[in-house]
Amino acid sequence: MSDIKSTKVAILHDNPPLPGKKYLLASMISPESRQKHDTYGFKIHDVCETEEEGRKLSMAYQALDPDFDIFVGTVGKWSPWVFNPFEVSNVEYANSQLTGLIQSHRNKQAEMDKNWDKEFREIKQKHAKDLEYSKTEEGKAALVSASENERQHAVAVWFKIQQLEALIKKRTEELRQQRDTFLSDLYTDLEREEAQNITLPVTEPIDMQYQLMSNLTEWKIYFNLFFIVEILCKIIYIMFTF
Repeated sequence: MSDIKSTKVAILHDNPPLPGKKYLLASMISPESRQKHDTYGFKIHDVCETEEEGRKLSMAYQALDPDFDIFVGTVGKWSPWVFNPFEVSNVEYANSQLTGLIQSHRNKQAEMDKNWDKEFREIKQKHAKDLEYSKTEEGKAALVSASENERQHAVAVWFKIQQLEALIKKRTEELRQQRDTFLSDLYTDLEREEAQNITLPVTEPIDMQYQLMSNLTEWKIYFNLFFIVEILCKIIYIMFTF
């Protein structure tokens, strides 16, 4: 008789609501948090009846304990451990300018995601039509004609090479200037360390583009890069002026 191994599935149930204690205010620490603690821990600051009351209380406790983020959660329900506050929706910062800046970025990001989904569906539909067309005699002839015309003139290729070399030279010089400025006497070691420890949702590097941006995908990538740089500059400005 063979041994049969069974897997027990644990279902996460919610507790019955408690009058006057539906929301809680908590702070969390971990090795991954911005305070870099050696252990995992949490502290319950208070409980309240409504989410709006919880938001107001969080501002008061934030003033008492400004070095730690305060999260408003639901009592009696399982909640994930928060390692990165930027991953939490509806974030409010002690500085109203920073709150507005991040919220504006998220709204624009949501709008771009919506447009991207629409464009993706349109591209998918067009691809399906093109695939069906390529199976016809007319479509096969068009593909042969297009492949014959794909070869670019040597002058065009050489011009792109010169564009690439000029762009790399310019960006390399800009990078050198920014590094020299960052390491200059304009900033203290503490300021540089604090700037480097700021966590932002930075996108992955992308290949350089030489042709005109002709579709929403390229516009979306460049918009994200420029906006993230703007956020970083404003955060650093806010940190050292308030």
